[in-house]
Amino acid sequence: MRDRFAAADGRLVDDVCTLVADTVPLAADRARAKELLVRRPEMTSMVMRWMAESRQALIAAVTTRTDEDTARTAVALVMSALSEAAHRFTVQSQADLAVRLRAVVAEMVALATAAPATTER
Repeated sequence: MRDRFAAADGRLVDDVCTLVADTVPLAADRARAKELLVRRPEMTSMVMRWMAESRQALIAAVTTRTDEDTARTAVALVMSALSEAAHRFTVQSQADLAVRLRAVVAEMVALATAAPATTER
């Protein structure tokens, strides 16, 4: 997947969404996974360690196409979108997750670049 990402020529963040979607395991039963973490909180540190290692591996992969600062920012953006998508959606496949990630990223970009709201008092 890393080689496919490195050779891709699409928009960087779109390709990072695909890379993340292709590498994140989809829990067949997300509710049971969440319940397990509630019942076994000692597993939380293992999940957090896995997430940190995954993030570092993603940054290394994205750095094949851009500088490290841009790679970190792109990965942070897509990982934030992943967190939001996990709360909003149940996805059926990696392709579905990639579409959802791109939609959440687009929403984040629109929110970040929107003109300030004016308020009348």
